Amino acid sequence: MKKIAKLSLVAAVAVAGLTTANAQPLEEAIKNVDVSGSVVYRYNDYSDDTNLPSGLETTVKGSDKTGTNNYYKAVANLKAGITDDVALNTSVSANNNYAAFDTSTSGDANVAVELTKVNFAYTGVKDTTVLAGKMGVPTPWTVASQIDGNEQTGTGAVVINSSTPVTFIGAYFNQTNFGKTTVKSAGNHSLTTAKVTDTTGYTANAVTANADKIAVGKDANSIAVVGAKTSFTGVDLEAYYADQVDTLESYTAAADYKIALDGVTLGTGIRYTNLQLDALTTDDELTKGYISAVAGIFDAKVTYGVTGKDGGLVAYDNDAGTAMLGWNTYLNGQIDADYLQLHAGVQVLPKLNIALNHYEVNGNTVDDDAKEIFTQITYAHSKNLSTYVRLGQYETANNDATDAGRLQVAYKF
Repeated sequence: MKKIAKLSLVAAVAVAGLTTANAQPLEEAIKNVDVSGSVVYRYNDYSDDTNLPSGLETTVKGSDKTGTNNYYKAVANLKAGITDDVALNTSVSANNNYAAFDTSTSGDANVAVELTKVNFAYTGVKDTTVLAGKMGVPTPWTVASQIDGNEQTGTGAVVINSSTPVTFIGAYFNQTNFGKTTVKSAGNHSLTTAKVTDTTGYTANAVTANADKIAVGKDANSIAVVGAKTSFTGVDLEAYYADQVDTLESYTAAADYKIALDGVTLGTGIRYTNLQLDALTTDDELTKGYISAVAGIFDAKVTYGVTGKDGGLVAYDNDAGTAMLGWNTYLNGQIDADYLQLHAGVQVLPKLNIALNHYEVNGNTVDDDAKEIFTQITYAHSKNLSTYVRLGQYETANNDATDAGRLQVAYKF
């Protein structure tokens, strides 16, 4: 984020719109205004989308598995200091849901612009921050802000207090974009951020024994969250509890530890998440842990996760902290599954990194088994501009391999 000394005519008009009826000089209006944002372009190319599991395109970030697709997302954040202890935060996003533009079936199309965040921040109480309004939902189960994917948003209030060694977080949102909770009664689960459109076999707040899917909750469900975080001697600890009205209750706890030994930085961590859907009597569980090492130009990481026999539905977004995601493989929603991720990278040049990744998930049925291997080459042109290329292969137990490629360019300001 940087202070803006000069604004374009459009930006100046936008800022002027934030002033009161008592007009003031433009120089005064923008004196306490900060602007930040990001622009991302992505291109995906899949050689054989028919070999990918049905519905995967709705559960994996930015992957619409229909051949070749363009993706765009642009976000502009504006923070205006109103007084010494009150600030206004707004965000405008173009294509906030990061939808795909299929190059093989349709022509070019424009991107919709949405007002995604409008909230006030109050810091008048020592060691306390209060946010109120429309904002990203900041929890381990959600993604509040993301430059290259979907975000979970809502209207409510968040209170953060760090007056003690333990930071306490409390939040309540009376409206969210989570949508209904979609459950496949005989297979995987998924929490969706889009409204349910397939009406076959869907009911609200009930389980239909013969239905392939059920829908639980309301489109505008409220949610309450409380949490605590602390750190000591290299250990980071956190615990959260969430209650979404008429839909679910969940709790999660995590611990992370890092230590430097003779030029090698070692890290390890573990997280457990339990989620209970109000319409079901079973618990969904996901446990994951990792070990990482960085030595000079080399880095490596091993991550392993398992889900419960009743289910593994623990996140609204597969990118959330409670979930576990690869490129085309994922663990969130899988029933009685385990997931192994292997990563190795080398910083070839100060701006060039090459990494090799192998991910493999084993579910409760053969159809859920999948694995992928891919290379990612990342080039950081500057601290604000970076690009990466991915080339790899995705394979299911009953299908041939699918070649996959991606190009992404991201700019932050």
